[in-house]
Amino acid sequence: MERSLTLFRNLIFVLLFYFYQPAKGQEVKCDCSNKRVQDSLVEKYLVKGANRHNYNGPVWQQYCDSLIALCADIAVTYQQKAIPYINTGIMQKLSHWRIRR
Repeated sequence: MERSLTLFRNLIFVLLFYFYQPAKGQEVKCDCSNKRVQDSLVEKYLVKGANRHNYNGPVWQQYCDSLIALCADIAVTYQQKAIPYINTGIMQKLSHWRIRR
């Protein structure tokens, strides 16, 4: 029962993100070169968003993906997005893909 509720909640969350699109010509713009703007985005999407959820869930990835879509220059976002892969050992399995020197 708990699993069904969790899946239902995640489905609602995904649908809200999918259907909430800014109107044409009203795309979200921000000054990603400004350190203050970067810090506020990290606070909103990672500290108050992703970090309140389990990193193995889809919500974690959605918060990270949203921040990358807004401002792709924030390195900590990529670090946070990689946490589930590092902790589950997927990165070790993919280590044979790295470039040999």
